Amino acid sequence: MSRYATHLVSIEERRATRFSHGLKSYIRRLVIAQDLQTYGAVLRCALRIEIDNQRYQQRRAEQGQGKRKTGESSNSKHKKARSDGGQDSKIFQECGKRHRGKCLYRTGVCYKCGKQGHLAKECQQGPNQTPNQRTIRCYNCGQEGHVSNQCTRPKTGGKGGNGAQQQRAPARTYAMMAEEVENPNDVVTSTFPVCSRSAYVLFDMGATHSFVSLSFTRYLSTPSQDLEIGLAVETPSGNTLVADKVYKSCDLILCDRMMLVDLVPLAILKFDVILGMDWLSANQASVDCFKKEVRFAIPEQLEFVF
Repeated sequence: MSRYATHLVSIEERRATRFSHGLKSYIRRLVIAQDLQTYGAVLRCALRIEIDNQRYQQRRAEQGQGKRKTGESSNSKHKKARSDGGQDSKIFQECGKRHRGKCLYRTGVCYKCGKQGHLAKECQQGPNQTPNQRTIRCYNCGQEGHVSNQCTRPKTGGKGGNGAQQQRAPARTYAMMAEEVENPNDVVTSTFPVCSRSAYVLFDMGATHSFVSLSFTRYLSTPSQDLEIGLAVETPSGNTLVADKVYKSCDLILCDRMMLVDLVPLAILKFDVILGMDWLSANQASVDCFKKEVRFAIPEQLEFVF
């Protein structure tokens, strides 16, 4: 092929080089070391490295959780020993027990709420409530009155305030909105039916997964499911968005052919759907930004161009 079609070889090598340069640094170093010459070989190698890294990070997270549980148990025992034998506690004559602070045994004060007029067993205040109870605040939106798992706003990429952050797989998209596309000539967009609804779609070779805007999810015909491993999606502006749901087997129509795609909901502002490398590689698709076309070479089917 290099003898009779040198122009095709150079195009293939440029595609492979361009794609490898857009990879994360730890993936790029391993891929470049392989000296791969074709786009397909680079893609397969990058996907294998990313999957292996996800499994490694998951094992580390599971091991870390085990260590934290052991450490917390040890710390709780240590704190209990200090509270029982510390200098701040003593035996009070009024109640005959060891504790810290002022003894309330003969004052008639409720041990739960600190008010007079009733005993602890008659207290109407909940056992887990105290007068100085901290205000409940959501770690997702920052508002008071609810916790993050009850929040109705889109999830952000911030860390939780109590407990280990959920392990998430790395993901990225190169075009969250039209303004973030550096050169409109380098992308392919179109409008076609997704779940029987006209959708403005971007074919994004820089996206590891396929995404759907939050506003378009109302038109999807399949219910959302929890991702086994959440995604931390890196955007071109440097922000990280968290995705933990997926709409599986959504149908779309291309050239009178029905095809399926798994869509991850994300805060996309311009496009309804972004078709990423997971869908493009599964359907043997290659994107030609110069000709503004997508070529499909699905096994056991006739090749077609959209």
